[in-house]
Amino acid sequence: MHGLSLVLAAVLCAGPTPAQAPPFLTIRLVEPKVQGERLLALFNGTKAPHPAAALAGYRHAHRGISGLSKGAEAGIAALNPRMVRELGLFNNATVEFKRRPDGKLGWNALILNDDGSLDAVGTAFALTDGLSLPPIDGATVDRLGPPGAPLLAKRGAKLIVGGAAEDVNDGLLRTDSAVPSALRSGFASRIVPENLTNANDSLTNRRILEAFRAVGAKTIDTTVALEDDRVVATVTTGLAAPINAKLAIEPDWLAIPSNTQLVAAFAFALDSSPAAWNSLFQVIDRVERVDPAYANVAPARLRLGLIFGRAKVRPDSDLYPVIQGVSGFVTGDKGKAAGALVRIHVRDELAAKKLASETLPRLIIAFRLGKSAPGEGGGFVINGKPLSIIANGRTVEVNWGSVEKANLENRPSWIKDSLTNPGVARLVAFWPEQIATIKVPAGEPVVWVGRNLDSQTRDEIRWTSLKSLVKTLVDRLEITPPPDIAVTPPEVAN
Repeated sequence: MHGLSLVLAAVLCAGPTPAQAPPFLTIRLVEPKVQGERLLALFNGTKAPHPAAALAGYRHAHRGISGLSKGAEAGIAALNPRMVRELGLFNNATVEFKRRPDGKLGWNALILNDDGSLDAVGTAFALTDGLSLPPIDGATVDRLGPPGAPLLAKRGAKLIVGGAAEDVNDGLLRTDSAVPSALRSGFASRIVPENLTNANDSLTNRRILEAFRAVGAKTIDTTVALEDDRVVATVTTGLAAPINAKLAIEPDWLAIPSNTQLVAAFAFALDSSPAAWNSLFQVIDRVERVDPAYANVAPARLRLGLIFGRAKVRPDSDLYPVIQGVSGFVTGDKGKAAGALVRIHVRDELAAKKLASETLPRLIIAFRLGKSAPGEGGGFVINGKPLSIIANGRTVEVNWGSVEKANLENRPSWIKDSLTNPGVARLVAFWPEQIATIKVPAGEPVVWVGRNLDSQTRDEIRWTSLKSLVKTLVDRLEITPPPDIAVTPPEVAN
């Protein structure tokens, strides 16, 4: 219990101030012990049986120096089999964050399965420099430190921690989480943007809130779960009005070369209807005008039309109604972009030819994005690399750096798996080994797949092959286990 006491102490002593009103963020823990066991299982077969042992061994090999902050060291040290077993106490625990009228942050945490261990930790804090307070609704209440410290209330097996008496009272009234989730194990959260309202917020926060309002986002539900060798995150956004659920990328849009170092690949289906473009520009205008200095600024659509007019391009006829999607990939060389192929998918072959021969060249020349390439081949030169623009059927291919053409026949499994079910509106992949600040082994990319479902959007992010990644990183460390560190493999979750 000593390790658990330290972790609980760090959480409680960092607690914010009280609040009222509905929560804007609720977080729920579902079988966190299972998640902890799966995390430890990733270390099977490495030089260290768990993260805490890896840290201890590294510190021992480097005379007590890890190069990490004290907070980071404490977090890693808590990732050991003994602490993971204690995570069962937090099953279905929830934390709510709220706004109070003065704009400050308030919070409360509800733990439903305390066996007395956490209550004992709270009592120890209260006896140190805290205070026992009058009961609230039949619950015992302790202040976990000097005046202003969080409060802990206990009633039966229910334990509530909050910033003030009103937060504790809110927790006592709650019986379960408001976060809908079908997770068997993981972390779930719900954001209600409307409950973020506060006139005293920074300009950036108010712009974010206005963007949520403008797109009609009512709720944002998120889940994160470690599943054997991969981590999966989902984001479901509930909308106030239906969206285009038929929007989907076509199967042949996303193709990548087989023998090239890829940084990222992408494909997006775009709604080219007038209503969709009108909605987009309305969102831009609303977000921009949150700043009083831009309250009377001209509409973004008008300003953009004037800018494009310099290149003799009419976006309302030459761009907006003809572009149906974009796809492509970026190649890398020693952490830098080496080339890119962007494919613009348009309404018909005539529109593709005009976009390739007139619209895009005019924009490049007008905005001095590149220089005309010498010779009969034409094209442009951008940052010392050639750029070509070619119409191929209903697609315009913009090739920078003369990258290898994509192969539709031998597409990797992650593309095929992502497109197994129809209705994918966005698909993005990136390779961590190409962008990470530390050297990581080559493997499968992190993949994002998104769909539109009538009055909601659903996006999923997957990162696989974590065991090989952990093994490579741990085995690369210089580790000398100290005498008091056991090397027994951790318990493995089923």
